Amino acid sequence: MSGSFTSGNQPAVTGHAGDSTGGSGGSTAGAVPPLGGAVRGSAPAGAVSVGLLWVSNAQSQIAAVGAKNLTPDMHAGEQALVDDLNTHGGLAGHRIVPVFHAFDDNATNLPVEWQKACTDLTQDHHVFAVLAPGLNDPAFSGCLARAGVIEVSALLTTEGKSDFAAAPLLVEPASMNLDRLADVEPRQLVAQGWLANRSDAPPGADPKPKIGVVAFDKPSFREAFDHHLKPAYAALGTPIAEEAFVGDTADQLGTQLPGIVLRFAQEGINHVTFLTSTGLPPGLFLIQATKQEYKPRYGFSSQDAMGVVIQDEPDPRGQLHQAASVGWFPEADVADYEAPGNAQPSQPRCLALMRAHQITASDGNSAGIDDYMCDSLWYLV
Repeated sequence: MSGSFTSGNQPAVTGHAGDSTGGSGGSTAGAVPPLGGAVRGSAPAGAVSVGLLWVSNAQSQIAAVGAKNLTPDMHAGEQALVDDLNTHGGLAGHRIVPVFHAFDDNATNLPVEWQKACTDLTQDHHVFAVLAPGLNDPAFSGCLARAGVIEVSALLTTEGKSDFAAAPLLVEPASMNLDRLADVEPRQLVAQGWLANRSDAPPGADPKPKIGVVAFDKPSFREAFDHHLKPAYAALGTPIAEEAFVGDTADQLGTQLPGIVLRFAQEGINHVTFLTSTGLPPGLFLIQATKQEYKPRYGFSSQDAMGVVIQDEPDPRGQLHQAASVGWFPEADVADYEAPGNAQPSQPRCLALMRAHQITASDGNSAGIDDYMCDSLWYLV
């Protein structure tokens, strides 16, 4: 069985269903391959194949844009998790056979990269499940669902309600969907006084709040912006004044953000918030804003990974004065020196496991990603 999923202006991602039937696109889960015998053709009898995505060029992306925060070796971390689980009974008594897929997150044509990943994991290897900590795409999720493949994605979301309907085998155990986030965040920021008049407005500047939003130029994010975020701010009495839709790679953002910062400054935007899913857009925005001496009041959420961003910002006190944030990921929300420690009950176990395999988290960002890798794989057990 084969199928395709087209998301807005993106090309379809297609997948082969192997020996299972996919979901119907409704709210209930599709058929899931049973754990027993020779599971998902590519694994030996009695074993189960699990696909593991990892970013092959994460650190080079970060360095290329002048940021310093480190990303852990995801391949090594995922291998450590598989080895540990296999020494403790595997997955429901079945030995896990890992199928690693290196993902180029800075490729010029990301839909093609997602298609390669889907083909590899559903046709070449026929995995039972895919773990994608910090990586996901709605078309990819739909492709996996039609192939009867479970997907577990921890960390930050890229999906709205319609994406989950199209991919009923997708699970994001630690996130809220984009539509819900866009509904909740404005109210919570307002509750913190974020939209109050700027008491620190420069001489001659209008102190009344004027909102600018930077959002990913993807169908799911545009839908959340148009149908949830924009109406939410309008209902609160402060409509969004400027919007900027951006790419999601370091190269694209490095090209787009200098002009967006300049435009927001010229239009008198004094409040800036983001609808994205990594720390890269806000981090690079702040760096550009510092260079251009532009200091709006920022509204953040856990999706912006400010705990990482603040450690790379050259002028955190100047840029983040009177900023507010809505958070649910402690590791992503605060800098290393403010980290609460053991934010989740599973965190000590996860970090101890990594250390036992000579994988040491160099900073809070690395520790957080290690934690989400653990969450993804342990969710299946």
